[in-house]
Amino acid sequence: MHIATDKTKIDSFLRGLNCSVSADPACWHDWYALIISAAALEETQKNKVAAIARALLKDCDGTVLCLNDAVLVVVEKKDGFLYPEFVSSLWKEMASNVPQTDSHVIAVWEENQELSAFLERHIDRALPTAMTMHAGYPALKSLIPHIDRLLAAWMLTCKNRYGRKQPHIMIVDDDPVTRHILTHSLKQDYPLVTAQNASEAIEKHLLFSPDIIFLDIGLPDCDGLTLVDYMRQYDPQCRIVMFSSNGYLDNRLQAFTAGASGFISKPFNRQAFERYISGWVPQEQGEAAR
Repeated sequence: MHIATDKTKIDSFLRGLNCSVSADPACWHDWYALIISAAALEETQKNKVAAIARALLKDCDGTVLCLNDAVLVVVEKKDGFLYPEFVSSLWKEMASNVPQTDSHVIAVWEENQELSAFLERHIDRALPTAMTMHAGYPALKSLIPHIDRLLAAWMLTCKNRYGRKQPHIMIVDDDPVTRHILTHSLKQDYPLVTAQNASEAIEKHLLFSPDIIFLDIGLPDCDGLTLVDYMRQYDPQCRIVMFSSNGYLDNRLQAFTAGASGFISKPFNRQAFERYISGWVPQEQGEAAR
């Protein structure tokens, strides 16, 4: 039993747990997930709650996660773990060590429930935590005021990728001529959406979960390099290929450093795009990566 407080590691853990539950629910027959309300707690108090839970479950396999507004305990039920006894002991220890707390277990997840939906119902913006803690998050929220709702829904919409027979593609470019040419070239063979700026691109990304994004570096509301960084926080699996009329080495290196999977120089043809599309592999349910 250990405590996880790093936001990036928490996000990775929850993504992996959710994929595992979706892929093989039966293997989670002996596990609980307990959500302890911590919305009214200071950070030090929340850490004390997590430490108490860890101490009471020291002989069990599991993890205690410190989320934004809650403490989440994921624990195996075997090895003598009894849920009622644990809760009783937890409240007794909290009364002695965390004065004036009104924390309580607000929900219990067991087998045969959808974990991501469970978390979304009971924890405000629990997923993905990495994005909400990212340095650029305030700027992203300014760009898209309703980003919190989109991020909360992402863990459900991204499952649409499972079992696809062909990649879904998004083209992001503020130039309508480029969007028209690429749409005409690719839409007959692949499901495709387009976006003309960064805010539209993020919204469509979170709602339609494309497998491959072809992204122009020069956008009017947010440069493509920054946009890649934003997208990588919540979706490391998507293949993002950047394109630009500036094909010089420094521009290419900046694109890859920002997190791009490839780079195409303008002017381009369909073959340049097919090179990246042809390497796509269908994502199976429960896969952590391609």
